[in-house]
Amino acid sequence: MHAYTTHSQRPKRVISVYAAAGFATSPQFMSHFLDRIEQELGREGMVLRAELLFPYGDWHLNKMRQLREIASDLRLSIKKRHFSVGGRRILSTLHKEDRITGDELILIGHSAGGLAAMHAAHRLMELNDRDGASSTIPNVKVIQIGSPRCRVPKKLQRSSLYVYATNAKGRVTDPITKMGSWSGWPIVTHRKLLRDPLFYAPDSIQGVQTIGGHKDYFRHMPPFVNEAGCTNLDVTVQAIMNWLKL
Repeated sequence: MHAYTTHSQRPKRVISVYAAAGFATSPQFMSHFLDRIEQELGREGMVLRAELLFPYGDWHLNKMRQLREIASDLRLSIKKRHFSVGGRRILSTLHKEDRITGDELILIGHSAGGLAAMHAAHRLMELNDRDGASSTIPNVKVIQIGSPRCRVPKKLQRSSLYVYATNAKGRVTDPITKMGSWSGWPIVTHRKLLRDPLFYAPDSIQGVQTIGGHKDYFRHMPPFVNEAGCTNLDVTVQAIMNWLKL
């Protein structure tokens, strides 16, 4: 965990960043990625607190248990997110030592970690609505990388980014991103109810051209280097930073 300021005076935005790993992940799998995000935001004079989370455990814990928890969370309806195993664990971490502070909270999740991050953000929004003016919850953004699709509540769609891997021809190379659903059934006229596959989708959905697939978004060494000399990590971080600066 890191916490620092880049100026003696309080900067314009105080940001906390938490990155959530997915199924049976190495304890260091996202460390280079989080360091890069930390550096990029730090260049803009922002206070940054960055921490890695493992809402379903790392590769040392029982894998069948992790799969059951992830499968259970993936099946949850949008009204039952308070039962989310991964989401509750992220919230438990955030509530310790008053970590929900600052102006902006960014939850980034890879694979099932993105599922847990969205569930946690959804619950935070519910708490914010419940507490009203007395709430101290900062502005929340969610970034899902190579995650199963899960329905995003309307209040979070504008503040959510979904990233998926493609090859040079634009074809999806991450099968995990084909799992789940964003579909919904909006009310329509003429006594018909039509299914909209993007009804609960985040507003920003972006493909990133990487070498490899699901496990390779954060690769930072050869052979995961494109013709322009950029690594997969470079491409992934740039997509995120472009969106955060919008």
